[in-house]
Amino acid sequence: MRLTSSEITSLWTQYIQDTMAVCINKYVLATVKDPEIYSLYEFTLGISKKHLKALSNIFKSEKLEPPKGFTEKDVNVDAPPLFTDVFWLGYMHEMTMHGLAGYSISFSVSARKDIRDHYFQCNIDAMEIYNKSIEILLSKGIYQRSPYFSKSQKSQSVTELGYVMDLFGDKRPLNSMEAGNIYFNAEQLEQAKHYFDLAIKKGLDSSDAYFMLGLTLFHMEEIRFAMPYLQRAVELNEHDVEAKFQYGLCLAQLEMVDEAIAEFLKVVNQEPEHADAFYNLGVAYAMKDDKDKAIEMLDEALNVQPDHVMAVNAKQVLSTLEH
Repeated sequence: MRLTSSEITSLWTQYIQDTMAVCINKYVLATVKDPEIYSLYEFTLGISKKHLKALSNIFKSEKLEPPKGFTEKDVNVDAPPLFTDVFWLGYMHEMTMHGLAGYSISFSVSARKDIRDHYFQCNIDAMEIYNKSIEILLSKGIYQRSPYFSKSQKSQSVTELGYVMDLFGDKRPLNSMEAGNIYFNAEQLEQAKHYFDLAIKKGLDSSDAYFMLGLTLFHMEEIRFAMPYLQRAVELNEHDVEAKFQYGLCLAQLEMVDEAIAEFLKVVNQEPEHADAFYNLGVAYAMKDDKDKAIEMLDEALNVQPDHVMAVNAKQVLSTLEH
């Protein structure tokens, strides 16, 4: 059975990634001092070399030319340390999480048994690296666990309008899924905030830079700080629909309902297929107790996107309240 396009893509991508991993691992081994971290990188170097041997055998048997990966010419192992040992420990832990996700996708798009077997083993290898890295993080006391939640005494169904349409006013407590997702993304958001802020401070007066910084701050729930950046993005590019939409969300979160409605209306006038803008118009009108207008906007959202789950739920709740 010939390799499919998905299988070739996965194999080529992994080959390039593993050749890069070999270069990074060799540099870290030349500079790191901590014996536990050194041992971890020795192990991962062996894994990468094992993967490359398996990939080369597949390419050879299929008479496929391997991609041009990274080589010893791309790394200077004699360069002084660029980062601390703790950084390299965190780096390996983060990269292993990405590897697990990538191998799972590669496994799921493979039809041939030998390719599936290869990615099955790659997943096992990545899980072993993950276990080793997290044990070292825990032993050093530098692993941040996600939040704990008290156990619920009984399951409850969502019946209140505020749970589905929690956009204005007092906020309900986060559920465990929401808290887990926020925790997972918090560190990445903090890094993004730093670099976008740095770009603007260095004089990059770009709508994209302002939009990305505003969006990052919005996702970090620093709404008041996000709003001026998003407003500036809209000023610099009046055609940027997403900047207008995110600016409208900021206004809504700050309970500036009329201003939010005005911004969402601009969005749907400019892009009539923007289901999320129609949904948020429905939410805004509901908060103004204009249920007819709210249902009209939710219907518009569902006309554009029939499977818009939040619009479906919001409309059901509003319809229930009418009876």
